[in-house]
Amino acid sequence: MKRRRQSLRFELCESRCLLAAVLADLDADGDVDVVHDGVWYENSDGFGNFKIKLYDRRSSGETAVGDFDGDHDLDIVSTSGWYANDGTGNFSAKQPFPTTFAAEELRLLDIGNDGDLDVVLRTSSQATYFDNVDGLGTVVATDIISFDWIQDVADINEDGRLDVLTVDFKNDETLVHTQQADGSFVATVWWKDPIAEEPGDETYLPRTSYARLENIDGDRHLDLVRVEGVDGFLNAVVQHNQGDMSVSAPLYAVECFSCDIDFLDFDLDGDTDFLVDWTLLRNDKGERFIEVQSDFRGETVAADFNGDGIVDSYDSLTKARWYDGTTFEPHQFGTTLPLPPGLPRTWVDLDSFAVGKLENYVARLGDLDGDGADELVVATARVGLAASLAIYQQGGLRLEVNLEQSYPIENLYLTDMDHDGDVDVVVSGHDWLRLLENQGQFQFVLRDLPAVSLLRYFAIGDVDSNGLQDVISISRGPGVDGGSQVSVAFHYGTHFELQPLSYSGKTVRNAVAHDYDNDGDDDILLFTLTIDPSNGSRQKYETLLLESLAGSFAGEVVLADSGFYGDNVFIADVNLDGIADLIGPDFWRDTASGTEHPVDVVGEIVDVRDLNGDGWGDILSRQTYSIYLTLGSSNGFEAGQRMKNVPMLSDIVTGDYDGDGYVDLVALQTNWSVTPYLSRVTGDVNGDGVFNSADLVAIIMHGHYEDGVSRNSTFETGDWNGDAEFDSADIVFLMHVGTYTFE
Repeated sequence: MKRRRQSLRFELCESRCLLAAVLADLDADGDVDVVHDGVWYENSDGFGNFKIKLYDRRSSGETAVGDFDGDHDLDIVSTSGWYANDGTGNFSAKQPFPTTFAAEELRLLDIGNDGDLDVVLRTSSQATYFDNVDGLGTVVATDIISFDWIQDVADINEDGRLDVLTVDFKNDETLVHTQQADGSFVATVWWKDPIAEEPGDETYLPRTSYARLENIDGDRHLDLVRVEGVDGFLNAVVQHNQGDMSVSAPLYAVECFSCDIDFLDFDLDGDTDFLVDWTLLRNDKGERFIEVQSDFRGETVAADFNGDGIVDSYDSLTKARWYDGTTFEPHQFGTTLPLPPGLPRTWVDLDSFAVGKLENYVARLGDLDGDGADELVVATARVGLAASLAIYQQGGLRLEVNLEQSYPIENLYLTDMDHDGDVDVVVSGHDWLRLLENQGQFQFVLRDLPAVSLLRYFAIGDVDSNGLQDVISISRGPGVDGGSQVSVAFHYGTHFELQPLSYSGKTVRNAVAHDYDNDGDDDILLFTLTIDPSNGSRQKYETLLLESLAGSFAGEVVLADSGFYGDNVFIADVNLDGIADLIGPDFWRDTASGTEHPVDVVGEIVDVRDLNGDGWGDILSRQTYSIYLTLGSSNGFEAGQRMKNVPMLSDIVTGDYDGDGYVDLVALQTNWSVTPYLSRVTGDVNGDGVFNSADLVAIIMHGHYEDGVSRNSTFETGDWNGDAEFDSADIVFLMHVGTYTFE
């Protein structure tokens, strides 16, 4: 089992910090505090409950933190002066810097490699280097540097002297001015914007408007980040410092409106991520940038404020609030956060494992070898490489299968196509569909399946009730208004026959085959995008039913107008009456009675099953970095409860991974890894299916109960309420859940 080890994780702004808000453990109590504009938000317990303390009643300007006086605690340094920390979070009055100009930005770094921190203050035309001469905070203005259009100041060539980055807008050049031993500067053109072949063509060529220095790829060299405009549009681009005073070709990061850029290690993986306007981009080691969410704008910092293992954030534009990284819900500083509620069953995570660095991957759970435990089947692909299947069991990788097809992979199904009692695999690509017939003992025969070209989605079901699975494929066009085309490849044992279906041609976002009317054959449900007739432009979603009569389809029926919230609709038997129902984010429709009932689903529906054994379907959903459970009953659905936080969550698949008869989860993550979560009775630390005295003995032997070690406990060592501690709160939690079995 993976043991949860909490450690202090945040970005300490020393060598680079141009943020109005910074993070530091100012009182050395092992959690992350926030410093912003004269205010210290003290994280009082490590769970995101903050106290508000002032260290300067006046605005202190741009801020950094570091041990400025050499006494081994963190002091606060701003553009106007510095504040000495006595080691417990009590700060002295401001000790101002002797400067005659209003500094806009600062860097706190060790110039000259003498072991102490120095300060550089700058405007767009002047930079002053203050040498910390004694390492105790006594500063002397050593260099006063003047250039036009200063963009940044740092030791760019790593020789111990201060260098300057400028942009020459007249000659369209980005220059580095390296300081020599005698104090003079030598200019090197790092980048020159493209030259127009004809006068006036400059409008259609990129022109640099802004530049910064950041270590983007984690190789210790400061890289070049530029904003360039072309024909009225702006782009943020990155050029890697090659280490020899040259930079790489531009790497496109993102198109932006005003290109207000801030830098932070948002996912705490060691490289620098971007906040550009409203877009947050995760840096993949400088090779590409992945948009992960876009809820913030302004100087933002990131850390795990509440100890749940997920990166949270603080946005300087919304002072006195921080955002939970799992829900992006704001929390006011000074308030107390509740712990997640308890349920009779929980999910316990196993060790994550990598599936390779991929452009995209799709996964499903299914029992391929008939032993009662599902295998994890991952369809993987990269540009230029053949698509393949990787099959995992709890012991690790079991088998890899080359699909003999090209990138990309679109979808994956596990089903018994030929009704021979074992699970087959169907995989789709951009314009191909392949069947892997399961021969037993992890032996497969590859077959091509007929499908419409430009394949987008597909579904599988027995629409003609002959006992064999047919394939419903969805194409991009040539339907009405750029809509979709639906075809069925009927399965006749030895071969498939492709037949197009007639319907209104609306754009299909997804499809499901299900016996919706309970007449013995599978019908086709299409989740379609259409135009709102009231204004002719706004898009909305409808669920269409193509009812099958032994493989013949007569028209379509609109089952639900899903409004404007998207295609988050699911088909499942909610009340377990044997008839499929329709579930959306705010309703479920009882097919038997035709009545609609309210439900409030958090995020995207992943699965609907009876997870607590009460005879009613429960809704499993995901949102951002969280897994939610919405319990159903005869009285309706309860409010959704957050069950798990999953870093970098991309998708969830469900099945019985360990073969114990309960629903397990496997999380797919954007860092190309997967994490299995096994269903357990709450309190069952030894995994025997019951919480009893044997578990109590095991927990006592671990010795974590109120051991005085901060946040060192896991499920297996007594942390059942999710706060990473084993204490009396966990005992109260278990009494409330009521899962203990008396012998």
